[in-house]
Amino acid sequence: MAQLVADKKVQELTISRKNTLNYVFVVSGISILLILQLYYRNYKQKHKLQQQRITKLETEKQLTATAAVLKRGRIGKNPPGKRTS
Repeated sequence: MAQLVADKKVQELTISRKNTLNYVFVVSGISILLILQLYYRNYKQKHKLQQQRITKLETEKQLTATAAVLKRGRIGKNPPGKRTS
């Protein structure tokens, strides 16, 4: 009888230990998934910001080139001695 009680106690401790390990694994897995999700969101956000910067720089470059062409056109049309800025 004492042996049965001892065996049952060992079995309960083993189950309790397995439940605790399962809980730790589940919490660890969820934590890893959250960290990966945050990393991915941060990566996408940085990529989007970088694309916006590239687009802005390309637009500025086009505006500068257009302004230079217009300025050359105005200088070419003005008679000598009458330059406009």
